[in-house]
Amino acid sequence: MQHSPLFALPGVLALAAAPALAADLFVAPGGGPSTFATIGAAVAAAAPGDQIYVAPGQYVEGFTIDKSVSIFAEPGAVLRHPFSPLPTPLIVRDLGAGDSVVISGLRVNGAVGSLSGTFYPTIRLIDNAGSVVLHALDVHPLHFSGIVAENSARVLLLDSTLTGTTGFVESTACQVQPLVRLEQSTLFAAQSQLVAAPATGGQSTCLFAPGAAAIQATDSRAVLADCEVRGGTGGFILFQNTPAGPAVRAISAEIEFRAGTAEGGAGASGTAGAGASAAVASAGSLVTLSVDSSVVGGAAGDSSSTAPPFSLSGGASVVSNGVLFPQLDVVIPVGPFGSIGQPVALGLNGHPGDRHFLFLSPAVAASSTLPFVAGEFLLDPVGLTYLGRVALDGAGAGEWNTVVPSSVSLIGSRAFFQTLAPVGPTPAFGNVVLVPITG
Repeated sequence: MQHSPLFALPGVLALAAAPALAADLFVAPGGGPSTFATIGAAVAAAAPGDQIYVAPGQYVEGFTIDKSVSIFAEPGAVLRHPFSPLPTPLIVRDLGAGDSVVISGLRVNGAVGSLSGTFYPTIRLIDNAGSVVLHALDVHPLHFSGIVAENSARVLLLDSTLTGTTGFVESTACQVQPLVRLEQSTLFAAQSQLVAAPATGGQSTCLFAPGAAAIQATDSRAVLADCEVRGGTGGFILFQNTPAGPAVRAISAEIEFRAGTAEGGAGASGTAGAGASAAVASAGSLVTLSVDSSVVGGAAGDSSSTAPPFSLSGGASVVSNGVLFPQLDVVIPVGPFGSIGQPVALGLNGHPGDRHFLFLSPAVAASSTLPFVAGEFLLDPVGLTYLGRVALDGAGAGEWNTVVPSSVSLIGSRAFFQTLAPVGPTPAFGNVVLVPITG
């Protein structure tokens, strides 16, 4: 991408409309006229580019997405594992390089394991060359991983919460499942909270399950911007201390912490059980920190000691890029998403006095970089619009306000925002934030 034209774009808001042939599909419990009873049925009927709107209610099902569709759920919409021989509630697979899937607003509850060798992650992403955007999700994986990405080129996790609850030990390996598992994949997470499952006892043929890792990355890259990432706490089970889990486990992987917090799990409360390191990195791994990142080890259960922030082996290394990474801190759509004719406010945080250039695009694309500017530009140049500059005050805060145009052609479209602070003490790109547009 050529970056020089960005500064010549007109400072006018122009939300890009959905493709002319895109359709809106609606889902509600029990179905009805022109309404599907299940999300999976709507996905099966959807053509590439269609938008699916999900009403509040319980959806006990599992389905697979293998085309460019968007799912926008209203508050109270819950997808639950059906407790039948299905691999997971939600699978996204085999997306082409130009494909994009957006899933926004759902609560997703995972499976309870009962059979040796079962593997039911709550969300599974397989062999995707395109983009998967997970926005404003509330994921509760129960016994298994919340998100597993395998050979997926671009996963964006935005404004979401993943909470491990019980943990599960596979009988063949006595290994608890991490909350997020990456294999040959790239994850960009922003403004999200990931809290791994605590230690539990009596699972499978093992006597105990240690606290889980929040993220385990193998031959992968994870960028964590303004996130809270915590390893699972340890336990006191069968009269012995059960280990806590790290925030991140890197296996030949690159991990970047850009603002936010990473903390190893604490030891069992009231015991001398040790806390875990925040980042455990093996051979060939690289951990990069911005100066405003907080990466700390977990405390022992009796607060007598604190684990070191890093546990490195086999040539793994930690470096600091010395850059305070600014980010879009708050997105406040007025209405259920971002409604036409209604105001939208974006709050920005960064270094005091910075001037942020704000951009809008209807899609994300391959990342681009600029010399001496931290981070990546992730917006698609097709339909890219420069909105203007926002000057941060002495506390490093700023705000940009607009009104979504009153055009029905915008309904079903998506607005991706990102900032660039090109000069000053902290030159960097900001996080990506998604605002879906509704009527």
